[in-house]
Amino acid sequence: MYIFEIEILHKLLYILASQSMNNILTRFEKVRILGQRATQISQGAIPLVDITGLTDALSIAEKEFAEGKIPMKVKRVMPSGQVVEISLSDMVYIF
Repeated sequence: MYIFEIEILHKLLYILASQSMNNILTRFEKVRILGQRATQISQGAIPLVDITGLTDALSIAEKEFAEGKIPMKVKRVMPSGQVVEISLSDMVYIF
């Protein structure tokens, strides 16, 4: 097995162990969050990571995401109509 496959299996086991499927971040949510954070950075927000060697706002936002330092919440509407806000730090991104 490759290291990448082992990491994915480890994340899947973590999700199954937590018994909660609501904490999986979708690729659409990831793109939205990265876009919003890159916009904030380009408008003057302070980066939360070391930006040495990074030239554009999107690459800074991607590094912040990889290090889990983006202070945002994902708002989801459940089938029952209940609105749930989940902190990004509590979510798992598989791919």
